[in-house]
Amino acid sequence: MTTDEGIQADASFLETAQADAHHVALHRSQVLRLETEELLNECCLDLNHISWAAQQREYLNLLSNLITKIPGSADSITGCPFPLKSDKISSIQLPEGSDLSIVPTGSYALNCLTKRAGNANIVPTLDCAVIVRNSFWAAKDYQNHRYFDKRNLILWHIAKFLSGNKYKKIVGSVQWRYYSGNSNAISLILIPPETQKPREPRKKKVKNVSKNQAKQKFRFQLVMAMQSLDWIQTPRLFPNRSSVKGSANSPYYNAVLARDATWVQAISMLREDINDLPNFGKSLVLTKIWSLQRGFLRGRDSLDEMHIALLLCYIYRTKRATSRMPPLQVFTVLMKFVGSEEFRTSVLVMPSTESNEAHTIAQCEAAKLYEKLLKESPLDPRKDDPGTLVDCYRKCAASSGAILLDSKMLGNYLGSLSPAFCDTLQLQAVKTLTCLNSSRSFNSIFMMNARFWTCLDAYIKIDLNDVDWEKQKTMEKWVDNYPNDLGRFECLSRNIYFLLKQAVGDRVTDIRILTSGNGSNISTPTPELDSDEICTHEINVKSPTEAEVNTLVIGLKINSETCYRAVDRGPPTENVEGVRKFEQLWGDAVELRRFKDGAIVKAVVWNNPPKDSTCVVYEGEERTQGGIVERIVQHVIRVHFLKESCKKKHSFLLKDILTMVDGVHRSDSTCDLSKKMCNATQAHRNILSAFDSLTNFLRKNTEQWDFSGKPKSSRLGLPLSIDAVEPLSASLRYSDPFPAIPHPLLGGAGEGSTGKLALNIPYLPINIQIRFGRSSKWPTDLKSISAAKTAMLVGLADGIEEMKGKGENADFDGPIIVTPSFLTLGYRGYSWKIVVRADPELHFLRSLQKPNEGALHLLQVLTREHIISSSHHSTIHAVHTRHPSASYVVRLMQIWIASHMLSGLIPLEAIELIVAKVYSDTESADAPSVALSGFLQVLHLIATHDWVRYPMIVDPQGNLDEQDKSRIYSQFKEDRGHDMSKGPAMYIVAPYDCIDSNHYDGGDDTEKNSKQNWSKWKLSRPSYTASFPERVIVFRFAALAQRSHSYLLECLVSGSDWTGAFRETQSSLKSYSMLLRVDKTYVVDDLLCSSGEGLIEARKSIGGVGSESVFSRHALAMYEGTKILQRKRVYRNLGTKQKNLVLYDWNPIRDTVDLLRLQLGSRALFFYNEFASQVIAVLWRPTAFKPKVFSAINSELTRPVGDSDWKKDNMGVDNICDIMRELKQVSQDVVVDMKILDKKNLPSQPGLKSKRLLEDIDNCRDEGRESGSESDGST
Repeated sequence: MTTDEGIQADASFLETAQADAHHVALHRSQVLRLETEELLNECCLDLNHISWAAQQREYLNLLSNLITKIPGSADSITGCPFPLKSDKISSIQLPEGSDLSIVPTGSYALNCLTKRAGNANIVPTLDCAVIVRNSFWAAKDYQNHRYFDKRNLILWHIAKFLSGNKYKKIVGSVQWRYYSGNSNAISLILIPPETQKPREPRKKKVKNVSKNQAKQKFRFQLVMAMQSLDWIQTPRLFPNRSSVKGSANSPYYNAVLARDATWVQAISMLREDINDLPNFGKSLVLTKIWSLQRGFLRGRDSLDEMHIALLLCYIYRTKRATSRMPPLQVFTVLMKFVGSEEFRTSVLVMPSTESNEAHTIAQCEAAKLYEKLLKESPLDPRKDDPGTLVDCYRKCAASSGAILLDSKMLGNYLGSLSPAFCDTLQLQAVKTLTCLNSSRSFNSIFMMNARFWTCLDAYIKIDLNDVDWEKQKTMEKWVDNYPNDLGRFECLSRNIYFLLKQAVGDRVTDIRILTSGNGSNISTPTPELDSDEICTHEINVKSPTEAEVNTLVIGLKINSETCYRAVDRGPPTENVEGVRKFEQLWGDAVELRRFKDGAIVKAVVWNNPPKDSTCVVYEGEERTQGGIVERIVQHVIRVHFLKESCKKKHSFLLKDILTMVDGVHRSDSTCDLSKKMCNATQAHRNILSAFDSLTNFLRKNTEQWDFSGKPKSSRLGLPLSIDAVEPLSASLRYSDPFPAIPHPLLGGAGEGSTGKLALNIPYLPINIQIRFGRSSKWPTDLKSISAAKTAMLVGLADGIEEMKGKGENADFDGPIIVTPSFLTLGYRGYSWKIVVRADPELHFLRSLQKPNEGALHLLQVLTREHIISSSHHSTIHAVHTRHPSASYVVRLMQIWIASHMLSGLIPLEAIELIVAKVYSDTESADAPSVALSGFLQVLHLIATHDWVRYPMIVDPQGNLDEQDKSRIYSQFKEDRGHDMSKGPAMYIVAPYDCIDSNHYDGGDDTEKNSKQNWSKWKLSRPSYTASFPERVIVFRFAALAQRSHSYLLECLVSGSDWTGAFRETQSSLKSYSMLLRVDKTYVVDDLLCSSGEGLIEARKSIGGVGSESVFSRHALAMYEGTKILQRKRVYRNLGTKQKNLVLYDWNPIRDTVDLLRLQLGSRALFFYNEFASQVIAVLWRPTAFKPKVFSAINSELTRPVGDSDWKKDNMGVDNICDIMRELKQVSQDVVVDMKILDKKNLPSQPGLKSKRLLEDIDNCRDEGRESGSESDGST
């Protein structure tokens, strides 16, 4: 091919690729548009076409009529359920009914409501405003909270009037709450009575009446509104003026004050716009759903429906969006606006009708008045007041969240939002924009639940009774928040955010605060109340006082790439003001240090936890649990917010779950063995170090040397040199829940031994494979190649033994066992399993023109063992290296699976792929940064993924394009069939599964592979989940994950015991058919037993003097081994023959279960806990003991059916006696007792036969008891 032809070919290829990319993008946008339309059709609620439209109109008319009947008389404030902030109100003169009126507001007025499906399954809330005429207010009621006290008392008396005995039956329930969590203003919640009367029972069945009652359809919310702002002097609403005593200015107070005055004007403006904008309402619904899924709606310090509507109105009036744009495009424009706007420095003004923003500002009367007053009578001649009203608002923007002024520039529509919330809102808007181009954009944007308790990494609780409120007063000098303006709870929240933002820096990407200080409490969701919604109170129930309010929760999204930065460096010494602020921020943690660049400055170092810390510190928490971030948060809270007498622990919630997979940090520990058992990551690194040493040894000592023209040979005597040593074991990718500790009898150092040593090695051998260089010495037939592999292993063993005899290498010790397929030996204290990968064997099998079933099966087995296993190891190792907490999640999942007795039923590789899916699939959410967050997300993924209808595609490196994923879905549908009942139950596909083994060998034939026609490659089925787990196991797996996920979320909120997620309940154990009790002498440790008693006791002692974590205690028990094989400390004169008695991978319980599954797996399922096997549970399959076709081939464990059970062609049935004898024979050395819990599946026979049958079963049980008479207790 010439150069010109090559250029033309490349150009045509690029054009095709660009066209394909364009088509893919167009297809995604069309699919997203259709999905959005379907969502709107499902969620939009039209008040004109619903069944209860007439009922809500009647109820609104009822409220309007009743409010006009309220007598305008004086009333005392005795019994008021909320605190009053003004000291000048002792009684209140209620307005006449004629002075009050009710008008719809919010989505109710705009007819933009959502159904339950789009409203978090909560009934729609219809917002209304009670308007009070201006003549009711006194001239200075706007000052010092008098207006808010009066408006709250008016609403309280309205609530008492409506909830009286006279109107209670027609009005229903009346409750109150703080509106948007603001302690200045309350609102009323009215829940109408049941709209449908219960049917009269024909008979006396009073208990069934409630079943016929209609569900609640809607509820009303009443807020207070002014008629206008005319009764307040205009200059008093300027942001540099103060309406609160003791505060220099009160922008927050003024914003909330102006909000009540702009209800009517804002609704009028929105109604005017919505008539000319056909997609305004649908865009509002989309934004509401998006906000609701992220917890940005209904809560304290969050958006409400008016905020969203006004933001949409602003982008329409500023021409960012047009009337022709569809709802999804308008939503995208809004996200771009929110994500890119600098709210801290911008002042937005709502343009007036048929005007632009600049013209509105120029014609504003308030702006002109401000400039006039500034010239005539400035507030302070020494103060540098801004020259314009816009600049005045901009100066206050730093302490405010966002500023969107009305057209009169007197009211800030977004004044109630804090800077913390605005930062979070912008962050989520930017993430949403990135999700728009992903393949699953719809689910990521509108369907994903990302609320407070599910979207962050770490949480820490503060008891508000421990807060030192006097420190807040001194903080006013360097924090722009004023408690007289904000209220001290809101001021506390903003100060915590402000200081933590400075302290943690780039270690954290998001900080959110959930507080009950404004009257809201974390509560359980009800049909009328969302979980994120502000808590409501009965009208006669007093709200929590400042002394009774419980907690404030800080949520952190940790940056996994920077969270382990251990030094905060201060400014240069020349910057005196900067150094003063640095010392003021960090307090007593500041120290003078010299850095590598020669600078001597103040700094704070977080390498080691403080000695006086009362919190438990784990070894690997800095990279896997945000340990440094936790220390910073604890320090800032202690220095600036807590009382000196407070000694409570303020650690991350559920942090102690790390006790399962890591050890407690002990700075005073001098024992080398103790350190190895306390640090899981270091234990894995020790294994990797031994692997590197073994690799170097094998490669160096198999190099071929030529001596004087003789045939080449190596020091180990092998005819070929080892070209590569590839890791395959979970211990070499940080996935082993209890990594091996060096054993003295296998070449490990015996320093720090506990005095007890086992002759059995309870750890799985570390699996590796060796590859030889290319050579023509390999034979050309299959049997000879297999024999050559065995000969290589024998030669390797002989060479190592010869070198050991010469004393050339002391790292090898223990017996060397050679089998036809692998070699087991001891090196540096670890047991290793070495297999040979022979590429000529794979080439030979692929070259067969007409392979039989045996050759195809062998090729599949060898491909999975040698090629796919190596690729899987590389994939998972890369994920665990990039995300250190991912390996902790894998280990936690293994312990969780074992605690629910699913050991051996879920492949480890499947767990690793699911975890990799969570950490690599960042389209829907950010990758977890801590182990707890990753563990919760993995449980949620397992519980919510539809294993029947969809495959799980895991692509950590992004190797699969859209065409590859499309082919995977096609292959999945073909395997599942039309009825979705075929194929692997857990369909997990990774990139290495997408290459046909007939074309790819992973060898060195790069040129040959590159010339093949890649378009003809086929997709393989899942490699590790092709045959197991079964469908029933997958369903059980998902159900347990759902239950554990919900339970752990409850523990996060309530602080209850998390160990319940790692144990089986008594009812769960009773659901099995039979329990087999295991001989205690074979149980290494019962700390992790499924009943959970040992785990509960261990959790209570974590952090005590001399206490260890669950991980350390179990690791020590595994090191000491089974009691019957324990020996005293190793002595120097221990003979070689005694050392050769070491048993590799000796685990009789696991081997017994594997044998039971092999022989009786078609009739029963067997469950056990691999870490604490106290019992083996048996569950009969539904097809067991049912009549079936009898044949000589399938006659094992079968007997003829009785006359009563006989059916055509069904003459055989499983023989329970033979099955029990077989079970006893297999488990006779391990099981000491059995307990039958389910006898309904036992076949019934009349007369004596049934009696003999049960006697035979009892005899099996009695013989088991006799064999284990040394053990006490029963199941």
